[in-house]
Amino acid sequence: MHTRFIAFLAVLTVTGCGGTKEGPDGRVDPLTTSEGICELWGLAACNEDVVRDCNGSSGTQEECALEQADFCETKLGRHVTGLDRDTAQECLDEVESAYEDSEITYDEFRKVVDLSTGPCRQLVDQGGAGGAGNVGGGLLDGGDDCAPPKPGKADPCVETHYCDADRMYCRPKADPGEICCEIEDGLIGPTCSPDDPEIPCVTSAYCAQDGVCVARGDEGAECSTDRECAVGFLCVTGIGECRDFITLGTGTSLCGNLGSN
Repeated sequence: MHTRFIAFLAVLTVTGCGGTKEGPDGRVDPLTTSEGICELWGLAACNEDVVRDCNGSSGTQEECALEQADFCETKLGRHVTGLDRDTAQECLDEVESAYEDSEITYDEFRKVVDLSTGPCRQLVDQGGAGGAGNVGGGLLDGGDDCAPPKPGKADPCVETHYCDADRMYCRPKADPGEICCEIEDGLIGPTCSPDDPEIPCVTSAYCAQDGVCVARGDEGAECSTDRECAVGFLCVTGIGECRDFITLGTGTSLCGNLGSN
């Protein structure tokens, strides 16, 4: 465990558990605010091995920690208070564990990079920048009437379907080889105009730049983005292959949030 991280956590143990609480000196518990959590996030992620592997002889742990703190705040939101202390601690434990060996597995990537699952995702849902999406009420089955989701909200249909904005019902997603239209962040290229109705691909495929769904690749398949890899794999951009883990090193995409030059 990173020694600075241990020292900072020792100070925080006196601030109590749950809610926005004040310590004995009257200050708000850092583990209940996005600023406090994200400062600790930077210290947890940026151990000496990570800094060396991402930066070589350049860069410092302080620069790395600042980069990671900023990344954290883009996810949790800035000036957010009242976050759950226990969830925050669990999230920070996940961050430290993920980066301690300078290797990020697919499961760790989901927990501490794209924050799609785990305690860090729970913090985002409590009031962070990403919002909670659609919560409760259950998902709609194929053929059910639906209302298209607002920006930043989850689709109301089951995973295999999407809410057709023109026909207002849950329609099957496009299979490989079928026409698609997706405009969200992270696409390989623009597949359609924002004015066109969305036609997403099934989870085993991605929408290529020519507007056709293409099956995602398994381990060893060529890729340029994570979207081209099957669930359980990440695109290692340095070698252009789908793998189930990424080893941090100069030039890898994950180092961009770790103060690399």
